[in-house]
Amino acid sequence: MATILDVAREADVSPATVSRVINNSFLVSEEKQQRVYEAMQKVGYVPAPKHRSPKIEGKLLVAVTNMINYDLFDGMQSSAADLGYGLVFAHIPDRPGALKETTQLLKLLDEGKQVAGILLMNYIETEPGFLKYIQKYPVVQVMESVELNNNYLVSTDDYQAAYDAVTHLIKQGRKRIAIYVTKLPENRTNFEKQRLHGYTAALLDNGLEPLDELLRYSDFNLEGAVYTTKKMLQTMECLPDAILCMTDTVARGCMKTLIDCGVMVPDEIAVVGIDDLEGNDYLRPSLTSVAQAFDIIGEESVRLLHSVIAGETTIGRKIYVPHKLMVRESSTVIKQQATTEEASHSK
Repeated sequence: MATILDVAREADVSPATVSRVINNSFLVSEEKQQRVYEAMQKVGYVPAPKHRSPKIEGKLLVAVTNMINYDLFDGMQSSAADLGYGLVFAHIPDRPGALKETTQLLKLLDEGKQVAGILLMNYIETEPGFLKYIQKYPVVQVMESVELNNNYLVSTDDYQAAYDAVTHLIKQGRKRIAIYVTKLPENRTNFEKQRLHGYTAALLDNGLEPLDELLRYSDFNLEGAVYTTKKMLQTMECLPDAILCMTDTVARGCMKTLIDCGVMVPDEIAVVGIDDLEGNDYLRPSLTSVAQAFDIIGEESVRLLHSVIAGETTIGRKIYVPHKLMVRESSTVIKQQATTEEASHSK
């Protein structure tokens, strides 16, 4: 009987690609999809009906998370249901003992051999005991990664997201672009490091020099954004003409503080965030942001985990889900420049 590995060899693609084609993943190009379908027909492979695989009947996926994102959760739930899994969310709040409680939950579920795999969502801790324990299961990381024995990750390409945001700002005439980062490099998460690299690369590729004074230190919350923005306005002799914030929460706090302090957004300083949270359209000015396809990230993470559980994928890999820059009022062309260009066109 033909297997998914036979299809992969015939189509010259990975088993994971075959699995995504079978599960209607949009991350596979049309050309590869066609090759897979032709290979399936040639080798006589027939996909098993959904919800009927004896390998996963009655098994659970546990999503360990320190974040709340309903689009992400919905995508996971949808794929899990399609593939015949139950899905349990284990939230890790920011308080002592939370990891121990999650470990106890996993041990309880494991007594009945119910756990098929772990989705590790936006996990940034490095507690060795917990990480060692969960690696008894197949693990796929979502949005953020820590070092495991065999890393599987589904995320936005954080480097490219920041690169695209900065390139957009430069095209709008911005030349002094600041970025809000956490102060200590050793405390920065992987996604923050990647976004900082993308920011720096975009500046260099456009002939602009990255300046230490434009790295502004902020906690990733509203209070941190307000404090950092006020301090910047009070202490910098030459202010930036644009600010890239690591998250929309920080961008909202930054933009409100600028406006409260009499700075015109975007005429004097443009602001861009990352995440595209609900409500950005209704801010005044509306907030430009990099939209992450959280629902698709959720779907693809479950599909990848299923592929690992089934033995179709055995070597660590990263899947980057496409993002989209949502350009709004907070980052439009500098008013003075736009007026000059309009005058020159009218001559």
